[in-house]
Amino acid sequence: MARRTGLTVRTLHHYEQIGLVLPARRNSAGHRLYGTEEVERLYQVLALRELGLSLERIRELLDAAPSDAATVPSLGDLLAEQLVQVEHRLRALHDLRGTLTALVATARAGTGLDAPALLELIEGMTTVNETFNAYFTPEQIAELEQRRATHGDAVTDVIDAWPALLSDVESAIAAGTDPASAEAADLARRWAGLLHGFHRGDADMRDSLYRMREDNAEEVRAHGGPSQEAIAFITRAQQAHS
Repeated sequence: MARRTGLTVRTLHHYEQIGLVLPARRNSAGHRLYGTEEVERLYQVLALRELGLSLERIRELLDAAPSDAATVPSLGDLLAEQLVQVEHRLRALHDLRGTLTALVATARAGTGLDAPALLELIEGMTTVNETFNAYFTPEQIAELEQRRATHGDAVTDVIDAWPALLSDVESAIAAGTDPASAEAADLARRWAGLLHGFHRGDADMRDSLYRMREDNAEEVRAHGGPSQEAIAFITRAQQAHS
């Protein structure tokens, strides 16, 4: 199922845990088995995720009984809501285009670029970062921006703590540290704590983060993110101490 859909096993397990896509049954070895109905539901989930709907909204939509039609948003309502969000993004792109046009003209005139103009450009580029926007909904991005605005120091502390942790994990791997050891358990706790500082226990936010990391592993690594070896080590450590 993971190979056919391009999802990770972790994501399929998460979908089961939240009741979004359940396996038809398990075999004697405990492996999850999916039938035609489950595959069709999973593809419905993926299609709606492509439209930017949250997992909670998707579950509401797919599980709605006829008697709940008055209280559960219809697909048309959800698509209309998504259209509004897309229009907001288009306006952000339009504003960014205007800023870039003005900056290009200034740069070519040789009059120099002032700091406020450059800061405006950087802010606009952050807002419409295509990779980030492909995995996080506008609501999630707005929440992250609000958190950065109101708890900037705490966010900075979390960001600054990652390089030291990744260095410690890589050192542990190089030293042949047993994932079941107390040292590995401490690293796993630090890792989980920093991740929680990002997603705050929000399952949708966590799922979006994992999908972005897994789909863009090389880019994440190039920007100082964890290697696949580090992720595998921490995963084994978490399993050993769960």
